[in-house]
Amino acid sequence: MPAIRKDKLITIFCILVFGFTGVAMAQEKITDASLTVLISEGKAYLEKGDLSNAGKKILTAYENAIKVKSSLNTGVSKDLSEALFKVGDAVLKKEGSGKVKGWAEKSIEINNRNDDSYLLLGRVYYDGKDYAKAINAVNTANSIKKRANNYLLLAFTRLKEKSYQKAIDDCSEGLKNNPTAKEASALLNMRGFIYNVTGDKEKAKKDYLDAYNIDPENKAAKNNYDNLKKLES
Repeated sequence: MPAIRKDKLITIFCILVFGFTGVAMAQEKITDASLTVLISEGKAYLEKGDLSNAGKKILTAYENAIKVKSSLNTGVSKDLSEALFKVGDAVLKKEGSGKVKGWAEKSIEINNRNDDSYLLLGRVYYDGKDYAKAINAVNTANSIKKRANNYLLLAFTRLKEKSYQKAIDDCSEGLKNNPTAKEASALLNMRGFIYNVTGDKEKAKKDYLDAYNIDPENKAAKNNYDNLKKLES
């Protein structure tokens, strides 16, 4: 009798152990579909402005994705990288750049061709006054896809380094890369400011005025122009 009870206990123990192991393995199985669900849920929270829950969902998706990175579907990788970037960008707008670096780096880890995330990383380095790393990050973004807005951040960074001619060149290059009206106005206003700093008042006035004419909502450009005119009178 004791022997039978022992055998039964062993059998029950094995069923329980292997049964629970099987359930755990099933729960841990990571697929493109399961990641897509997490990403979609995270995006839905983000659209509602629920940054906390969005971050949790996207971070869980990232942690799962890293475990199977070599077999990830390209589309899922890009989607997750973009979601990580969007969380980072939302954190930047809400809380500043202090907690953004990790999101940008994770986005790049999943997809190292995400130019938006390199630009976001450049903003983090700029705010942290690490200008060399900021320039490197923005240049990497430009090597993937040149955008007018990238050059504006470059110009700000060059200005901090007092590399005035390089900052002017960055503004000029940005104007060649299909800027929107607001981007063109911002680039012209920045270039005008640098011309003013370096003593070229005429070029400064022209850029300020052009910036305002392109985007009348750019009051800073109008004020810069008016102030420069007053100094001349």
